[in-house]
Amino acid sequence: MTNFLKLIFWAILFTCVILVEFKLIEMWYEAQKRQRTFPCTYISGSCTKKPTYKNCKRFGSVPISVCEMKLNYGDFTNESPKYSLPDDN
Repeated sequence: MTNFLKLIFWAILFTCVILVEFKLIEMWYEAQKRQRTFPCTYISGSCTKKPTYKNCKRFGSVPISVCEMKLNYGDFTNESPKYSLPDDN
């Protein structure tokens, strides 16, 4: 009887250890997916992307501070306005 209880105890303990390991691995993957921020170089605020040549070439010939702003805060120049004013015709 005591051997059976020991076996049950070790099985429960083993299951708990496995569950804790899965939780730790899940937390590690979540931390890896999260974007890390750093202080911006040319504008104020926090950035997630650096203004390298490869990242900025899609904006054309713009100053590096404008490129950094568009990379981290969005390029809103190509978006149409939500509401447009009626024509004067």
